Amino acid sequence: MPTLAQVHASNALLATTSPSLTAIFIGGTSGIGEATAKALAKRIPKPTIYIVGRNETAGSRILQELRAIQPDGEYTFISADLTLLKNVDAVATDLKATLKNKPVDILFLSTGGLSMTRNDTTEHLESNHVLRYYARSLLTISLLPNLSLSRSPRVINILAAGKEIPYPKLDMTNLDLHRPNSFSLTTAGYYATTMLSLSQEYLSTKNPGVSFAHVFPGFVATPVFTRGFGNILGGAIDALVRLFGVGIEECGERCLFVATSGAYPPLKSKQGVDTATCTASTGVVGGGCYVLGYDGRDVSDKGLFGGYRERGVPERVWGHTIGVFERVLGRGFE
Repeated sequence: MPTLAQVHASNALLATTSPSLTAIFIGGTSGIGEATAKALAKRIPKPTIYIVGRNETAGSRILQELRAIQPDGEYTFISADLTLLKNVDAVATDLKATLKNKPVDILFLSTGGLSMTRNDTTEHLESNHVLRYYARSLLTISLLPNLSLSRSPRVINILAAGKEIPYPKLDMTNLDLHRPNSFSLTTAGYYATTMLSLSQEYLSTKNPGVSFAHVFPGFVATPVFTRGFGNILGGAIDALVRLFGVGIEECGERCLFVATSGAYPPLKSKQGVDTATCTASTGVVGGGCYVLGYDGRDVSDKGLFGGYRERGVPERVWGHTIGVFERVLGRGFE
């Protein structure tokens, strides 16, 4: 488990080891995404940062603050409602057109919130389930060609790593939670968490040059509580989290460490240096797919993941995911 001092020391080296990283933050207009983007701008002399989110006012503010932190960086905000996969697809197309054949070093995904009620979109998917799983997955596979050009590409998902549910509780016929009365705050959270961890195992085997990490950031004071529970209850939860949880700046520094440290390399690293110290959910040190606690330690249940693999569930989850993309977007996916 890396100490906070080790995190700061590693991040401080980025100025010389990685002076011009390119990072894309999906859901970066507040909270953990914003904090990590600022931590990156603080450490990298010439960063290229894309922020994708719905709130244009917040996006403009963050760009100004990033420029103040590091004037030599390049910063772009893209406004989009990512509850619709057609919009996610359009964002991915625009990013690829802008990037062309340039590498993406970090894809950081933290979209989603706390919804007490079901909200179906015109694409017949539950909106928060889209934000926490389907939108993230579509952006990941869309940007894999650019990620593969990086020396040490990372895909970082922020959700509830380590809270995956046992196989009997995961209804393989209801992964999109379409069945009436199957949606709840906890069920949706568990399903998205489990599907993220299983899909990153699958994607790691198919893309061994890319590192995937699913991170539980701890309890961090962000706008998610007031948005999900209202000003009174949400405000009370937020106050408690500020007293006893993980500070937002510390969270940003720790997330940057996961996104850049040699402790979490791809299954097949291009750098040729064996720096891996973390065990993947597959049980392999440096195995390329990591399930992490807030402090960067492995929190994966090896028996749970092994049981899923024995039943071929990662492949089945990904097959379902591709089927959703094909239905909604009307074209084939590999």
